[in-house]
Formats: sequence, structure tokens, C-alpha cells
Amino acid sequence: MERLREYINLAIKGDSTLEIRLAMIKEEKSRILNELDEIKGALDCVDKKIEFYETAIKAKADPHAKGGKKCE
Repeated sequence: MERLREYINLAIKGDSTLEIRLAMIKEEKSRILNELDEIKGALDCVDKKIEFYETAIKAKADPHAKGGKKCE
């Protein structure tokens, strides 16, 4: 929230802050991309677990009997 206030205050100051605002937006993009990578990793893990359990159910086997796969 503080960064948003800072951005708004810079915008109010006008064109002399364009470069600073651009840098702020690029930083935010980088932060979002890092967060997206983490979310994609978590989603991949969930997909692997789903596949594991669906395979176990089709084989009518207890997925914990032989130790489940771990997400990495």
C-alpha cells in the first residue's frame, strides 16, 4: 500500500517523475513474475499428486502403502 501511495504522489508531481515510476512498475512486474513462478511450482506439485492418486485409484491400491511421491 505504501508503494502505491508513493507512486500516486510521484504521478501528481508530473512528468519529472516518469523514470522513477517506470522503475517502480518494472520492479512490480519482477515481483509478480517471481510470485507466478512459485504458484506454477505449487500447481505442478498438485497436478503430480492428482495424477498419482488417480493412478492409484485405477489400480485399486492404497497410495500410502508403498509411500507416496514427494513434490520437489
